[in-house]
Amino acid sequence: YGLCVAAAVLLGCLLSVLLWKKYENKPLNGLRFALYALPLAWLFSHAVYCAVRAGFVAVDFTKDFWYRLDLGGYSLAGASIGVLLAVWLFGHVSKTPFATGMDLAVPAALVTLAGVRLGERFTLDGVGKYVDNEALQWFPLAVKDTYGDFVMPVFVWEALAALALCAG
Repeated sequence: YGLCVAAAVLLGCLLSVLLWKKYENKPLNGLRFALYALPLAWLFSHAVYCAVRAGFVAVDFTKDFWYRLDLGGYSLAGASIGVLLAVWLFGHVSKTPFATGMDLAVPAALVTLAGVRLGERFTLDGVGKYVDNEALQWFPLAVKDTYGDFVMPVFVWEALAALALCAG
């Protein structure tokens, strides 16, 4: 899973550089934006997870979970807040309009999201209901969970939706 996340982040950063080069003729700004977006997305994804699941975190995890980003617990909503903040902050520093920054950030974020969602194949976090119909027990309509039961691979459809939005 970690390798999939790392590859997805790398693809997102490369796409950011390519988009900034194509539309603004400033490829280094794509890299600079990524250096704003990555830590902010990571920080806010963990902070929002901890805020939303505070009761769970307080009971089931150690006290240092709140500030230890390496222990897991991330939220897509929090990461989105971090990327929005990065667009605003980078735009303020580089004098790039917010709308232009969003136009260049969203495709890279969607490619990253697609890769992260596909990586959930290894954790089986993004799965849905059981698939009892044997005629539908094949990929991409179903995958086996850790118990050998077939479940809906919601992570695949989330990744495809992100890529479709990116292409659109």
